[in-house]
Amino acid sequence: MPFSHVSGRIVRALARRWSSGLEVGALYWDALDRELDRSGAANAIFWWRDDDAVAATPQLLRLLSLRDELDIPLSLAVISALAEPNLATVLNVCSREALSILVHGWDHSNHAGPGEPEAEFAPRRRPSEVAEQLVEARRRLESQFGNRVLPVLVPPWNRLSPHLIDGVRSAGFTHVSVEGDFAGLRIPARNVHADVMDWNSGSGMDGARLVGDIIVALRLRRYGAVGRCAPIGILTHHSAHDEGAWLLTATLLERLKRHPAVVFLEESELWKP
Repeated sequence: MPFSHVSGRIVRALARRWSSGLEVGALYWDALDRELDRSGAANAIFWWRDDDAVAATPQLLRLLSLRDELDIPLSLAVISALAEPNLATVLNVCSREALSILVHGWDHSNHAGPGEPEAEFAPRRRPSEVAEQLVEARRRLESQFGNRVLPVLVPPWNRLSPHLIDGVRSAGFTHVSVEGDFAGLRIPARNVHADVMDWNSGSGMDGARLVGDIIVALRLRRYGAVGRCAPIGILTHHSAHDEGAWLLTATLLERLKRHPAVVFLEESELWKP
C-alpha cells in the first residue's frame, strides 16, 4: 500500500522505529551519500537554521565566515529581547539572499510548569499575552534589521503549544519552524530534522547519529510518507559549539553542498505559502 494511504499514526511510528533502530555504521558519510544517490538529481531539498543569536560574538563571526565559504543560505533565529545593537551592525552588511532573520521568541524564558519540558510557548500561557509579546518582538527586530526579518516564529526549544497558534497568527506570523515532520500545528511550517549539538554532552553530535536522522528524513520523502519537496532542516547553535561541533557542521554542509541530489533553498523559495 502506498504511504499516502497509510494513517499518520502508522507513519509516525515507522519514523520512530527508523530513528531508534537505524545503524549506519562507522562509514556514516558513505551511508549518507548512498541515500542521497537514491534521491535523484536535485531532489533532496535542504535548509540551514542557526539559533540563539543575540550579539556579534567571535562565534557568530565564525558562523558567518563558514556561511560565506560554503555559499549556502542561512536563516538566523534572533532572540528579540536580548538582541544587541552590534548584531545589526554585523548582519546588515550581509546580502539578503545570504542571510534572513527569524524571530526566536521574545526572551527565551522557560514558562513550563514543574515536570514539563522547557518551553517559552508553554501550555499554561494565554494566547493574548503571547500575541502581545510577539508583536513587540517583530517590532524590535524590524527596527534593527528592516525587511530582512521574516514573519517566521522559531519557538525556543522547538516547542509551541497548539492552543497558542491563534495568538501567533494574530501577531502577523505566517510560518513557524519547530522540529521534525509531524508537529501537527495549524500553521505552515519549515522544520529542522538534524541538530548538530548533543545537548546531553554539550558537544557535537555523534556523526553516525546525525547522519541517521538525515537518512530517516530522506527516506520519509522518498517513500512518500512526507511530501518529496518538504525541506530537511539542518540546525546549528553557534554560541554553544565546541570544536567538534564546528568540524561536524562544516563537514556535513560541505558534503551536502557538493552532492548532485542536494539543493539548498533560497529564502524566496523556502517560505512560500
